[in-house]
Amino acid sequence: MTTTQRRGLDPDAPLLPGRRRPSIAPPYLWLGEIYIVATIALSFGLVAAPTIVWVALACLGIGAALVAPRGALGDTFVSLPITLLVGWMAFSGLWATDPSRFKTDLIHLVPLAVGTTLVAGVLPFDRLIRAARACFAFGIVLTYTVMVLHPSTTMIHPASADTPELAGWHGTFDHKTGMMMFLAVGLITFMLYEPNRRIRWAVYVSTAVLALGSQSATGLSAVIVLLATAAWLEIYQSQEHRFSVAFIALSIAGAIALLIVMVVGLPLIVNAYGKDLTFTGRTQIWSASLDAIGRRPLAGYGLGGVWYDDSLQPTSDMLRAIGFRAWHAHNATIELLLEGGIIGLTLYVVALGSIVVAAWHALLSSPRLARWC
Repeated sequence: MTTTQRRGLDPDAPLLPGRRRPSIAPPYLWLGEIYIVATIALSFGLVAAPTIVWVALACLGIGAALVAPRGALGDTFVSLPITLLVGWMAFSGLWATDPSRFKTDLIHLVPLAVGTTLVAGVLPFDRLIRAARACFAFGIVLTYTVMVLHPSTTMIHPASADTPELAGWHGTFDHKTGMMMFLAVGLITFMLYEPNRRIRWAVYVSTAVLALGSQSATGLSAVIVLLATAAWLEIYQSQEHRFSVAFIALSIAGAIALLIVMVVGLPLIVNAYGKDLTFTGRTQIWSASLDAIGRRPLAGYGLGGVWYDDSLQPTSDMLRAIGFRAWHAHNATIELLLEGGIIGLTLYVVALGSIVVAAWHALLSSPRLARWC
């Protein structure tokens, strides 16, 4: 039985816009909702904020949990795999090659992990979803507003002061890929949890326009994969039980065939995206990163240990080999290996796997929540 079910809340129950609520909500509810909105906005890069704001946000989340009704914290679920992953990255400060950046990233990571765990434990599921929808809607409106008011600063932007201009819409986001990840999560949230059909379609259309305008091959690919996964789950859930195993077997065979076609047709695919076979220099970044990983494969270079200080190793050697300024590995697996090593990557895979397994088991009891996960 899930935490929300123990509290008498069904995450698959319709979220009706006309549901009656108390005239004055308890403080922990609106504090928790403010925390969710602000955390999503900061984490996806919708707005930038100094470190002190991240600390204040974490305190807000912890405070919301402390003023929650007695016994609410007893329902808080603490994921052991995620705790181990966060703990390992925090522990990496003992060998991090960039101590100053480690401290900054640590302040962002650990307090926010604690605050989010507590808020997710005490906040009713419908309030959590409402806050998430509010943030995604606000982000879409803000992005369009900024692009209309300041088109010259939002359609072409520098990734950093040391890099050339980067084409593509991004609004107030620090990077167009961050905007696309924000839109992808928002899209699936509205698809599953927005009761108003007109609002859903408004989100679909606005997301499609921003996806095309962003010119982000990574982001567009992510949205395509997300929609394909959503469609697959919809078809899977409509199958009679006796056909499920056969459907999964056919799906795996189809995925392998698709992968072969993509490998064979890679030049055509990258040309369609307007890229080249180096993925706009990414292969150079990957090569230099893998060389650095080979020198410290097990534990990596610590949280925030690469890319920021040109005078430190392995960043200086990596940038020399790459030939231009890079700020990350442009690949999540490689980035994890650089910062957390094989141990960090393994902990991440275990944490992600635990979510997938839990969601798969919940397909029968809470199908909508499972698909959202």
